[in-house]
Order: sequence, then structure tokens, then C-alpha cells
Amino acid sequence: RRKGEQASAPPPLLPFWHLTSRLAFRRGEAAALRWASVDLENATVSISATRGRLGSAHIEGKTKTKKPR
Repeated sequence: RRKGEQASAPPPLLPFWHLTSRLAFRRGEAAALRWASVDLENATVSISATRGRLGSAHIEGKTKTKKPR
């Protein structure tokens, strides 16, 4: 940063990208993540679904391993 410049705000999705990359989410698991899957009090995230595309349709289903992690 140059002298006199203000710091820019971090991108709004930065926490999401940080979380999904640090926990090694698959792309479909990250796309299916919902706030209901996040427990801030216990600092846990439940991965129980995956989301993808089949042609032009968006589909959601179970994870690859068929069990939540």
C-alpha cells in the first residue's frame, strides 16, 4: 500500500474461500453448504450434501462417501 492510500475491504467471499480451502471441501460440497450446516458455538461444519449441474439443471444429492463428515 502506498502512503496515504486507504486499505481496501477484503472480498466478501474471502471467509468462504478460506474455510473451504482449509478444510479441503470438494467443489460440490462447497456449493451445497448452508448456514444450517455451520455451528459457530462448537466451531464445526457438517458436510452432508453436494450440488452440481446435469446439463442445464442444478441437482443436489448426498456426498460421494454417502456419510456426513
